[in-house]
Amino acid sequence: MLFKEGDLEFDFTNALNAEKFDEITYGGGMKQIDFIVELEDRYYFIEVKNPDNYIATQKAKNEFLNKVKNEKLKDDLIKKYKDSIIINWADNKCNNKPVYYITILEASYIDNVLKIALMDSIKKGLPLKLNKEISLKHSIIEGFVIMSVEEWNKRFVNFPIRKLQIN
Repeated sequence: MLFKEGDLEFDFTNALNAEKFDEITYGGGMKQIDFIVELEDRYYFIEVKNPDNYIATQKAKNEFLNKVKNEKLKDDLIKKYKDSIIINWADNKCNNKPVYYITILEASYIDNVLKIALMDSIKKGLPLKLNKEISLKHSIIEGFVIMSVEEWNKRFVNFPIRKLQIN
């Protein structure tokens, strides 16, 4: 199962199932993450942000950096996860295994300090501690992380991401 997102190609051949989740429009103001990948013991909800892509202008990169700094990106990433889990739970999916949310961020001009601050602020908006606070039959989210393509490829060798050469 190969999927393209901009100039990135994702190889989910070794997964039980994978879908390009944002290709379906649910309406009602719902926003969706890019991919849902099912493994034997978990799901990965994956959102891709690649402002370093081959067509990105300096203006677009500046706008993206502003979205990070003014928290619009944080709000967008939280909404995408929450809406995606609601859609799947309403369809009786993704409720039998833990779900991990991963954002792939390719933005060479965002340093680690800003990336960690973004990740921490997103974690505060996700119900990561809900299962510890109240008794639920299913966890809503087990973990969240932001990583680059390089970090992903080191950690998930069975699901490589390849940068495509597009002219």
